[in-house]
Amino acid sequence: MPLSLTEALGRFNDPHDEGQLRLLDEAVSAVDSKACGEREFRALLGVFERFPEDDGYEVFWSIVHCLEACTGYEQTLIESVTRCPVEFNVLMINRLLNGGVGQINNQPLLSVLVSVSSNPAATAEVKKSAQRFVEYQEKRGCADAQSASRWLRRRIAATGQLLRWATDRYWSSG
Repeated sequence: MPLSLTEALGRFNDPHDEGQLRLLDEAVSAVDSKACGEREFRALLGVFERFPEDDGYEVFWSIVHCLEACTGYEQTLIESVTRCPVEFNVLMINRLLNGGVGQINNQPLLSVLVSVSSNPAATAEVKKSAQRFVEYQEKRGCADAQSASRWLRRRIAATGQLLRWATDRYWSSG
């Protein structure tokens, strides 16, 4: 009889142990996506955080697919990326953007990816991955990327106008 999800996640401590990986994969595959809640989301994302350099011989992809089949995991995913950015949770943000989801609870997902570059918990490799995803989203015309780009152009223009105004005032007062 397969272990429950919480039991399998509680016992999972070696991403190279074939027996543990098999039990984890069985437990994740047996999850009813409608029955998952925040506790399960945190536990599943916690596997990525606990083993940031591993993919469990690709078993971790079953966690990605399990979460993506659930409803309501997105805010917990953002919290995971903010707390401990790793390849899998950063990748999942990019996959949401690919699927047309631009923001969660008024937080633009592109800004979540951008924030990884200044997160001290992120490795250099994860920062590079996040930057590649940002560039990819900009190239494909992601609405958030376009919005961020328009905002940045407006800020640059406003800064230039302010500088011209200050310069004019300085020279005309003299």
